[in-house]
Amino acid sequence: MDITRRQAVKSSACAVGAVAAAAFGFVLIAMVVGVLFSVFVSNPVTVGKCRYFMESRVGNAPFSSLFSAFGGPAYRNVVKVMFMKNLFIFLWSLLFVIPGIYKAYQYRMVDYLMAENPYMTYQRALELSRQMTDGEKFNIFILELSFFGWLFLGAL
Repeated sequence: MDITRRQAVKSSACAVGAVAAAAFGFVLIAMVVGVLFSVFVSNPVTVGKCRYFMESRVGNAPFSSLFSAFGGPAYRNVVKVMFMKNLFIFLWSLLFVIPGIYKAYQYRMVDYLMAENPYMTYQRALELSRQMTDGEKFNIFILELSFFGWLFLGAL
């Protein structure tokens, strides 16, 4: 009887281990799919959104502007630049939270720069964004803070 009890404990431990490994594998696969979706779909749509906003300033922008980053050879460059921007923000966030937030504000204009010129290199886009936000980070923060009320009302 003692041997069957040990075997039952071993088999239940193996079952729990297998379920935990399967859950970990599922979470890992979901994270990889999420990152790939963000890099290859979400970032180009964000650039397209910025292009749509820029075209809307002068008249009615077509809905297809949202997907303008997907067409042509510029897609690879847009994906690369946006990936590098997010990678740099992530790496700065590893130092501590504050440097990551600072860099996120510093690179805020990269999306719009890529919408205007999708062939720009990532070094040039990051440099221009740093120049554009130099001395304006606090104003950008205050602008975002002014939308907090609308976000709160939308959550209700």
